[in-house]
Amino acid sequence: GEILWSRYRDSGLESPSIAGNAVLVQSRGNSTVYAFDLFTGEELWSYYLGQGKFQYLGPAIANGELMLYMKTLDNEAIFYRFSSAESPMDVVMTPDPIYVYWAYAIDPMVDTVFIGNFSEGYTAADVDAASLLLNGSIPPLGTEIFETVPGFDGQVLAAYFSMSDFIMSYPPLLDTTQQEYTVTGQFTDAGSFEATGFVTMIGKIQGDLNCDMKVNMLDIAVLTGYIFRGGQPSRPVEAGDVDESGYTDIDDVVCLINYVFLDIPFPTSNRNGANLVSKSFSGSAEVRISRLANDASNSFVISINSDTEIQGIQIEIGSDNPDAIDVTNLVEGMELLSGSVDGNFRIGLVDLNGRYVLPAGATDIVSIQTPNGVEIHLKDAILVKTGGGKINVQFKGNTSDPIAPIAYVLHQNYPNPFNPTTTISFDMKHPGDYSLTIYNVMGQVVDKITGTALMTGPVSIEWNALDKASGVYFYRLEAGDFTQTKKMMLMK
Repeated sequence: GEILWSRYRDSGLESPSIAGNAVLVQSRGNSTVYAFDLFTGEELWSYYLGQGKFQYLGPAIANGELMLYMKTLDNEAIFYRFSSAESPMDVVMTPDPIYVYWAYAIDPMVDTVFIGNFSEGYTAADVDAASLLLNGSIPPLGTEIFETVPGFDGQVLAAYFSMSDFIMSYPPLLDTTQQEYTVTGQFTDAGSFEATGFVTMIGKIQGDLNCDMKVNMLDIAVLTGYIFRGGQPSRPVEAGDVDESGYTDIDDVVCLINYVFLDIPFPTSNRNGANLVSKSFSGSAEVRISRLANDASNSFVISINSDTEIQGIQIEIGSDNPDAIDVTNLVEGMELLSGSVDGNFRIGLVDLNGRYVLPAGATDIVSIQTPNGVEIHLKDAILVKTGGGKINVQFKGNTSDPIAPIAYVLHQNYPNPFNPTTTISFDMKHPGDYSLTIYNVMGQVVDKITGTALMTGPVSIEWNALDKASGVYFYRLEAGDFTQTKKMMLMK
């Protein structure tokens, strides 16, 4: 019983009936028929029947055309036939296909919709250009009439639309699809039309950074070069956001490697809602940078203590002279990626084949050397768990004052390889005794160093192998209930 809408006219309205989505009524003077939108009450059109006494009996719709049945006072039947509100016509959009993937990198881009093959005597000149809309909301940038266009008979109206606006009228598109589009408008005599066409849209292919329509090792090279060496970005740069997180970082590298080499699907996009594997933050880790004790040559080590496996690492180092930083990889099985980017020094560690992961626990990942007078500090760290997805990170430490460790940690010796001396450092979680034992590849003890740490913190020991043969050696730390062994190489 709710009133949805109402209309008022001085002459009165009567004999309502429904035809399609329109309410048809006759003026009380029996001279005009009005059509109102069934849902909004908006006047769609009106038709003057002329002078005389008519009785409006009702409408009928057949083959898309409206028939009005009227009767005179002399019981003479009169039928009024109206053309379909949707005038048959053809529309063609160019370019076809539309490369959604590149659209945002090239501006401006324009879609042209050709409208022609009009029926019922209409021509392109009869179209009210200001009424045109593409997909119900996009007005044309301009229009033009052509006398001949291949594939059309007679005049053709060309309407130019913004390609970016057209693309944004659809949900984000992946791969290649056929998309329907509609063009609506009015003729100058108030008649309206709606025409439908299809266009091929080549959507954004996740991971195709070099725009060759393939996802392979070349895309991994482009992405790592951009992130860690300041290389050229993908076109558009958003293509490097493989995991669709809104950022381009080591997580995207891991996702790309897993997809190319391990056939692991890309994670769920935040924008396209595809039915892929989802991911989220999980796990926790601490990243620490420390200056090697009593080292006047500005040597540092970055270590990670994580409760979960790590597949990718990205470290941001701040410095007043990033080009002077020299970094050494301490993780066998991961490739070092590094370079000066945007005024900082960026470090990455990842197995480009996707097979090696850093085990949970405490590990030294890189050592850093800088010239005297060049200071560095840890700005940011991104750690990616196995399979993709970031780990919650806390980063601690500075390059001048040692920080009490949260765990026992045996660091990688530096330099490595060495000749004949190297520094072995470790963190003591609690004050107490420790022993450092050196073994050869036969498992024989070649040296043993013992001592007592009077406080928590880093301990550094210089080992001299002057009387030892070249080759691989192992060093083992025992402190409290902690034991850890690492490998080093003597090269003479």
